[in-house]
Amino acid sequence: MQKSIAFAVVSEGLTVAAWVSMWEALVIFLVKWMPYKKKISLYERIANAKVVFSA
Repeated sequence: MQKSIAFAVVSEGLTVAAWVSMWEALVIFLVKWMPYKKKISLYERIANAKVVFSA
């Protein structure tokens, strides 16, 4: 019984640590994503712009 309680505590601790690290990575991705999204949108508009040559 003692062994299973210790295993359960360690298992829950690792689960919590995994969620915390995943959450932190997600927050960093979402916070840093907005400036890149604006640049990507700008570059897409430039790439799709109609080019007109005149003499």
